[in-house]
Amino acid sequence: GAGAGAGAGAGAGAGAGAYGNNATVSGLVIFPLTNSSDDTIGIPTGPMKGAVWMHGSQSTTFKNIPSEFVWGDEAILSTALLAFPTIFAGTVTILPDFLGYGESHSFYKSYLIRRAYQTSTMPLWFKAKELVRTETNCTSELVDFVTVNGYSEGGYAALAVAASMANSGVQVIGAYAGAGPYRLSSSMLLEGARLFDDGTYPRDGQYYLALWGSAYSSTNPDLPNYMQGQNLITDEHRSEVVKWVQEGLPYRQINALIPDDNPLSLANQGFADFIRMSLAANNPTPCVGYNASFVGVIDKICDALIENDMTNHLEKEARYPINLCHSVEDDKVMYSNVEHLNLASNPFLSHDAVSGDHSDALVSCFLIYIHFLLSEAYSTSPVQFSENCAIAPVHRPNQ
Repeated sequence: GAGAGAGAGAGAGAGAGAYGNNATVSGLVIFPLTNSSDDTIGIPTGPMKGAVWMHGSQSTTFKNIPSEFVWGDEAILSTALLAFPTIFAGTVTILPDFLGYGESHSFYKSYLIRRAYQTSTMPLWFKAKELVRTETNCTSELVDFVTVNGYSEGGYAALAVAASMANSGVQVIGAYAGAGPYRLSSSMLLEGARLFDDGTYPRDGQYYLALWGSAYSSTNPDLPNYMQGQNLITDEHRSEVVKWVQEGLPYRQINALIPDDNPLSLANQGFADFIRMSLAANNPTPCVGYNASFVGVIDKICDALIENDMTNHLEKEARYPINLCHSVEDDKVMYSNVEHLNLASNPFLSHDAVSGDHSDALVSCFLIYIHFLLSEAYSTSPVQFSENCAIAPVHRPNQ
C-alpha cells in the first residue's frame, strides 16, 4: 500500500509535464512468496514477470481502493481476489488507486483521461522494481515483461497503461481489456445520450456521468477544453458536480443527486443538443467534420474527447497483443465500443463477445485472462535478469 512519487517514471509515455506528475500516487503491490531452504518465507529467487490490474469505476476517494485493502472487507476483497491468480503464476502484481484517490487525493479525479492512468501507474511499476531489488539484495528482479488487465473503466485504463509500458521499453505480453469505453468521441456519446434520453440507462450507473463530466470540466489542465468555456457539465451545475466527485461521495448518493427524469440536464446543453442532432442525422462520428457554426461551441470538447479516444490506438498504433472482451448485452458500456471498431485492421487485436449485463460479464472476461495466464504462451515467455543490478548489495544479518 505504499505510495510512490510520480516523478520516478511517469514521464515515460505520459509526458513529464502531465497533470499529476508531481503527485505521490498509491496502490497495492502483491509479491509471490516461497519457502527457502532455511524455512524462511520470502520473495522467490530469480526473474519475475509483472501484472497490472486496473480496477473499475468508483467514486469514494479512500474506501474500497486497492491501497486500503483490508481482509474481510467484501467490496475490496473482490477486487484483490481478481489479482491473486497472477501471483500463482509467479508474477509481481500491481493494483493502482488512480489519480485523485488514496495518496493523490488532493488532485482532481481524471476519469477517462489516458495520461492520468499512466501518471498514476508507472511510478508504482518502478517502485515495485526497486523494492524487489532492495529486499532481495538483487537475487530477485521484476523484469520488463508485463500483462495488463482491467474491466469497465479499468479496461480503458489497461489500454492506456499498456501503451505507456510499451513506450517505456517494457514488453507487453498481453493487454486484456474488458467492457471499456474506448470510443469516447463517438459510440459513448451517441449511445449514452440515446439511453439517457430514453430513460433506459441503468440508474445505478448514472454516477459515471458525474465522474466523466467533472474530469472534462476544467479540472485537468491537460485537456484542450480546459478553461475554454466549453465544459462537459453546464456552468449552472459544474461546481456541485465537481464537489460530489472530489468529496468522494458514495456512488449511490451521487446517483440520488442526479435528476432521474433528465440526467442530461447536468450536461452542457449546447453539446447535448449537438449529439442529439448527430443521432437524428445518423452521423456515427459527431466530432469529425461538424459544421463550422459549432466552432467555439463544442470544438474544444470534441478535441478533448478525440485526444482520449482509443479507436486509433486500437486500430493502428498498438503493436502488442490486445484482447477486447465485451458483452453484446452490456447495459452500461455499450457493445458498440467494440462492434464499430475495424477489428481486422490490426493483427495484434483480438476480440471475445460474451453475454450478460455489464456486471455479470466481468466473470467471463476475467476467465479469458486466466486462461491466458495458464497457457504455454505465457509460461514459456523468456525472462532473464538484466545485466546489472541497480543497487549495491545490502548486508541483512537476518536474511
